[in-house]
Amino acid sequence: MQLLEQIVEECERAAIRGAIWVGGSFMSTAPQPADLDIALCEPADAVRNRPDSQSSLLRRLAEGTIRSCDSYLITAVLPTGPGYRR
Repeated sequence: MQLLEQIVEECERAAIRGAIWVGGSFMSTAPQPADLDIALCEPADAVRNRPDSQSSLLRRLAEGTIRSCDSYLITAVLPTGPGYRR
């Protein structure tokens, strides 16, 4: 739980917009989950207009380099948005 709280706090400090999805054994009834599985889902406009202050944390999430954490970065493109393609 401490790792999840740390990641959420880092996202808040960096003013990262989006939703953090949590899954894996961390969400099971296992008394000692093996690791934390998270995905940060950001809106597409946040990716295009990202300040440098967010880059380090987002790079670590995208590259999966946070210890004991399988992490993914997802960009949400709405069907009405400019980046949407069929």
